[in-house]
Formats: sequence, C-alpha cells, structure tokens
Amino acid sequence: MSKESYIIVGDHNREICTSQFKQFKNIVNLYFLYFKSKKDIRNKEYAKYGKALFWKDFYDAYALIKKTKVKKVFFFSLETFNEIALNVACKKTGIKTYHIEHGIRNLESDPSETRIIHNKNTIIKSLNPFEIIIKTKNRRFFTNTIKNSTKEDAFNLKNYYSIRSVNGIADTFLNITDDYRIANHYISFSSEIYNYHFIKDHLSKNQLVNFIGVPEFDKYSSINVQTKEVYNNIIYISQAFVEQGIRGWNQEFQLNIIKEFSSFLEPRKLKMFVKTHPLSDMTFWNKAAKDFKNIILLKDHNDLIEKIKFNRIVFGFSSTLLLPLIAQKHTVCFSLEKHPNGQHINSFLNSTKIICRVSNIKNLRINFDKLEEIHSQQSIYKKEFTRKWLYKLDGKSNERLRDLV
Repeated sequence: MSKESYIIVGDHNREICTSQFKQFKNIVNLYFLYFKSKKDIRNKEYAKYGKALFWKDFYDAYALIKKTKVKKVFFFSLETFNEIALNVACKKTGIKTYHIEHGIRNLESDPSETRIIHNKNTIIKSLNPFEIIIKTKNRRFFTNTIKNSTKEDAFNLKNYYSIRSVNGIADTFLNITDDYRIANHYISFSSEIYNYHFIKDHLSKNQLVNFIGVPEFDKYSSINVQTKEVYNNIIYISQAFVEQGIRGWNQEFQLNIIKEFSSFLEPRKLKMFVKTHPLSDMTFWNKAAKDFKNIILLKDHNDLIEKIKFNRIVFGFSSTLLLPLIAQKHTVCFSLEKHPNGQHINSFLNSTKIICRVSNIKNLRINFDKLEEIHSQQSIYKKEFTRKWLYKLDGKSNERLRDLV
C-alpha cells in the first residue's frame, strides 16, 4: 500500500517549519514548498524528512496537486498569491487544508492599520491582473491557476491580487472576509494565539480548530533545576530586528544594547547567554562575543536547555521562544522595551503579569535588587499563563499533532 503525500507550505529554512513534521518521516511522503528555487534554501534539515518542491516547477496549483497526489496540505500562513491559489485549488478538488502555527500571534502587538474597506467589485472592474502581474515563473503559477479555475474561484483570486497588491498583509486581511483565504482546519498552539486568527481571519464560531500546545517546546517540559541555588546570569533571546529592518533598529543601536549589558554584568561577575534568531547576522554576533568576554553565544536549543537549568534571568522581546522559558517555575522574566521608534511590543506579555518591563539599565539595576520579590509575584501567574499561551507544557504536543492528523 502506497504512502499518502502531505505538502508543508512554510519557510523550511526555519526549524519550527520542519520539526513538527519529522515524526511523519516514515509514515507519509513529505514535501516542503515555499521557495522559488534551490538557491533560496539555507538550511537543509528538511531533507532528513522529505523533499523540497518549488513553485516555478509547476504550471499551476491543479498540476501540483495532480503531480504529487497530495492528500493534505499544511499552511504556516495563507498570505502570498501562490499560497492562496493552492488553497483555492485544494478546496475545489477536495484536498483538506490545515492552518498550523509558527509563532506568537496576539492582537495587542499587531501592526494593523485601519483603512477604508474597498469594494471588491469596483476594484476588479478597474484592474486586470493579466495586464499588471509581472510575468515571472513564480507568478505564472498564480495566473495559470486563475485561468484554469471556475468563474467564481477566478473572481476570488483576482480579487485577492487586486487588494493585496495595494495593501500590506494586515490591511488585506481587514478587507477580505471571504472564506477562500481560510484553511479547512486550524491547528493552534493555544486559545490565546487562536483568538488572533479568529478575529483577523473573520472566522465563524463553527470553525474547526484543535489546540495542541507547541510541538517544538516538548523538549522544555522536563527541565529540572540542577542545583538549589540557580545563578543570576542572563538568558537573552534575541530578535532579528536589524536584519528585518523593523522597530528602528540598526547595528549601531544593537551594539550599544550589548555594551550596556556587558558593562552591567562585568562588576557582578555575571554572563549573558545569547540565543540568536534564525535570521540573525552571525557575523555581528560572533564579533560581539569576541569583543565582550561575558557575552556567550548558545549553539542551539539543547545548549539553551542546559543553561536554563542553572540560570534564572530571562530577557527578550516577543519571540515565541520566550514562552517555555517564562513557564519554568524558577525563572524571572524581563521584557526589554527599548526601541528607537519608541514602540512597546510586549504589552500582551506585560498584561499577564508574568514578565517585568525594563527600558534602560537603570531599571535593570533596580529590579536586580529585588529579584526574589519579582519571582514571587510572577510565580502566581505562571500556571494560568501556560494554559492560555501554551495550552500544556507536558511534552505531548507532537503526540497530539500526530493523533489529530
């Protein structure tokens, strides 16, 4: 009996887009789809579990479905033209689609702007997609799917192009309430994270959804503090603000942050262990670790887990990786809210009373003098935080995903 085929649509350079599916390696044929060509692939971890597909190699979404004989498609997002085209084609051909999480989603830090909702009929009459879409191999997948779709589906795809081409993704979601952009089934980490999709995707109360926890964090469920006295070294979870050009960050600003931390830690004979973001510029971080002896780079999740067993101070921004560290009984957690553009991005965490906001080194000094008090306050809310944001941290999220699929 031949194995079924699943397509995973998401950035498989990122571990979270591959690790959830490694348990299916010998059960189904896995295909990873996201990039235009092989040159875009930086991480080949996916190759241990399946094969990469490329949009340019298929005439349209219907040809992709026929060629791969896919039974289920998992989307980490439904945003790009090709993703929407594949979702529409799957629904038309009876292929079940799933929306699966790849990070924190919350309404308080969402950058949406309120704009006037466009009339889709007016837009479609004024714009002809075939006149304005650039004829690249990647884009032809979308236009060819339109050509081979029913009148209604073609109308919806043209509508999506018309709106998305003149709006950011947040405003596109605001404008489009039709369910052609929605997967059949949502697999979400937790109730609070799903609430973001429920509102932004205009979901009905009857939408099929299951909460599973975070599969990537199963490894964090059995952390045991290895000594009665944990140390006050800092675990710093970085974000790729510089690389992504957001929040006003640049390398000079990031370097000044590192200098301030190093100067603060030096007289206390403490260290800062840095878990870099997958998109981080490692040339910068390697130089920082060389220049500042109390800045230590962590290699991977296993290295992070080992360090968190002995150290209790956690600093970060809005990284998903903060969640399992915050949930640990012994940790004291801080949100670094210092950005050139003046924005605060961790208000949703601060509102849970599970994290303490710090905006400068003076704040840090004050809070370091009352760590026990802060830890006692945060401990009260850790159980409720885990339920809302992680569902469960019991090491069984992968098992729940497998049973569900």
